[in-house]
This record gives sequence, C-alpha cells and structure tokens, in this order.
Amino acid sequence: MKKIGMALAGLLAALAPLTASAAEVQSGAFIFMSDETCRPVAQANCYLNNELEARKVVNALADRGVTRFLLPHTQDISQLDLIAQVIKDRGLSFYTYEGWHWWSADPDNFGYRTCETYTTGRIAPLVAFKRKYGDAFAGLHFLDEPPLPELGRMKTLAQCVRADPVLAQMKIFINLIPIYGNDNRFAGIENGKAMSPDQYGVDCALGRITNRTLTDKMVSRYSEYVRDIAENVAPTYLALNLYPFDQQMKGCPAARDLVLSENMSIISHAARIRGQVPVMYSQNFMTIPPAGDDQPQHASFNELRWAASWFYVFGGQGTANFVSHDFDNRIGLLNRNNVPNQLAAEQSDLNSFAAPSQRELSKHPFNGFVSQFLGVNNGPLIASVSNDQILVGQYGSVADNEAMLFVAKHDPYANANSLIVLSKAWAKIERYDFNSGLWLTVAGNSNQFNVALSDFPGSLYRMSP
Repeated sequence: MKKIGMALAGLLAALAPLTASAAEVQSGAFIFMSDETCRPVAQANCYLNNELEARKVVNALADRGVTRFLLPHTQDISQLDLIAQVIKDRGLSFYTYEGWHWWSADPDNFGYRTCETYTTGRIAPLVAFKRKYGDAFAGLHFLDEPPLPELGRMKTLAQCVRADPVLAQMKIFINLIPIYGNDNRFAGIENGKAMSPDQYGVDCALGRITNRTLTDKMVSRYSEYVRDIAENVAPTYLALNLYPFDQQMKGCPAARDLVLSENMSIISHAARIRGQVPVMYSQNFMTIPPAGDDQPQHASFNELRWAASWFYVFGGQGTANFVSHDFDNRIGLLNRNNVPNQLAAEQSDLNSFAAPSQRELSKHPFNGFVSQFLGVNNGPLIASVSNDQILVGQYGSVADNEAMLFVAKHDPYANANSLIVLSKAWAKIERYDFNSGLWLTVAGNSNQFNVALSDFPGSLYRMSP
C-alpha cells in the first residue's frame, strides 16, 4: 500500500510531543437511544412508558458494556421519568438531549432563542430532574453533528447551562460532523452527505493524494470547526462518528487512511490539550442491503477492534454506540421488540477489548504516535519501526518507571509483522493478553521487540526499567 503522506504540513507530526492528559477516561460506553419503539407512543414495546420494557432495554444494553445513556428528544422532561428511574436503579447514568430545545435546531421551531426563555422553559425542569435523580442524571447531550451556523448558539447554550448553580457541573456530550462532510453538511442544508475521495484530493486508482489543495482545504476547515467547539463550548466529551466500513472505503484504502487518521488525530488533540475526553462512535450498526457506496455495512468484531485500535494510537479515550434500536433501514443493537441483535453480541466482545485497553492506557499521558505511512518515523519512546504495516501510539516517557505502546495494524485485512526499535533499552517489555488478562514478557534488557498481528488487529505493550 502506498504512503499517503501528511495532508496538512506539520499537522500530524505536531502531535508527537503532546503530553497533556484528560482528567477522565470513559471506560464504559455511551449509547445513542433511538425511540423508534415509542412511535406511536402507545406502542406496547415503548421503553418510555412500559416499565417491563424499560428494564428489558436497560439490562440488555448494560449487560453489553453500556454505562451512559444518551436519551431521546422529548418536549416534556417528565416523559423520561420511567427510563430515568430504571437507569438509576441499575446504577448507571443518562444524558438528556438538548439539540432540539435550542434555537433553530428544532425543525418545528419550538426551540428557545434566548437564555432567559431557555431557563424558564427548559432549565427549570432540568434542575428539578437533577434534584430528583442526582448523579444518575449526569449531563446534557447537545445538538448531534452541529453545522457551522449553530456553533455560536451552542456557545450561548453552554454559558446559559453553566450559569445555573445546580447544572454548572453537568457533563456535556457533543458528537461532530465527520471530516469528509460536504459543504451542505457543514452549512446545515439539504443534501448534506459525505464527499467522495476525489472531492478531497485522493486518487483511488493510484492509491494516494493527488490534489493537495483539496485535501488541505478539508483538513483546515475541520481543524477550525473542531477548535471552535472545543474552545467555546468546552464539552466534557468530544465525539466523532466516522464509519470506515462501507463499499467506498473498502475500495479506496488511501481515502480510509487519510480521513480516519486526520479525524481521529484532530479530535484527540483538540480534546486532550483542553482536558476534554475524545470519544469515537463504533460502527456497531449497519444499513440493510442493498446499501449505497457510503452507507455503513456490517462491521465484524475484528473490524470494530481495528477501528478502536486506531483510535488508541491517536490518543482516543472512549467508545460510543450508535444506535440502540433498529430504525428506518438501519440495524442497531436491539430490534424493535427490544431483543438484542447479532450486533449486540459483537458489541460485548468489543467492550471486552476496549475496557482493559482504556484502563491501562489511562495510567499515562499520551505522547504522540509513530507511523511510516503518515510520515512520522520516530517519537519520544520509539527510534524507528521497520515498515509501514503498523501504527504505534506512545503513552508515558523514557523518564517514567513505566510506559506503554498501543500497536495497530495498518490494513485491517492483512497480517502485520514489524520490528519496533525503542529510544532506550528497558529491563522488561511485556504484552497484554486480552484473553487471560495477564502481562506476558516478550523481551528483557532490550531496546527492541517484534510485533506480529494477524486476526487480532491491536496489541498493548508495557515497558519497565
């Protein structure tokens, strides 16, 4: 596979010395709750008005690693009472969706246009809800994939929420538009969708960037967009939802490498330097075949682990799930009878891989990545890697009593074998065994070790003096 190089001069390399660490690691998983079972509201399977179904839904999702529920939009907060109580009883937490209560975000124009009217119409009920459910009511979910015209309004919303003493410390979750959204998507108008690779400068046949101007334009716009939200809204969790497994990405690895590496690195960098938590939606949903070229396909367990591995290479700290239930022509974790689908089982397997990875990596600050095909050939912990078959995230420093590396395969469908040469010799180098939960020694008193990845797409290493 050909090297794609850096999209914007110095952008990826600039992440290498990053040592800031966010205050919290999201070691469980968010779930975006679909309310399809509640349309019409009288439907028997609706988890908003049927306690038995509510417990069935919460238990099914919690048993698969979900700890934080992004609840659906309701005009009246009291409609969430039943599901809120069930989530609290299970010892978990939830977030209310504020996207359609604020300004023009509501398609029916029911949103509040000033902090004063929002306080009267929405904050007052939220305060009462917070007092009723305590820590279980953990935060607010702001407008999903906010377009550019909404950014200033979201800043005002955040200021308004934080002005209330009861809600001031509530966590805020924001999921952003993917980096390859077209102009309409960023403008928030009709026909907003993903750009094709040629529209952001990638020639799929040649397997490389051929129009640097288009690529730089995409990266620059996205960097500014993310920075605006990270600085002015200051969410607790900054999320991305770029799903790499569709027909278009499978047929164009150069485009996949570009958009994933840029999207992940920009989100992680913007979040970490501000003490925010970078989160990635996993592709554990799919479009019913036949699907369009850019529609999410069924991602296998190994493909899900591969995407998570890439995120850890770039400093990511958590996973989210889209979506709880089947909707329209999409398959989610549960069907409309609240019964788990096959994707739910795969989510359980993903969480058994993600949770220990996040737990171990949280012990050290992220210190940049190394990747030959991205043009970053060494870093604080690594002198070199022998080929472009792997990417490596560095956690900790050579001065620490312990440091870690997270290694991911470059190609999700090919085996990877590489030699990693470290910047100094360590007394012990160990690999984490995800099956047993044990650390296995791979080298001693050495400054190098070999990595071999086949079906399993990521690996965690620990070095100690």
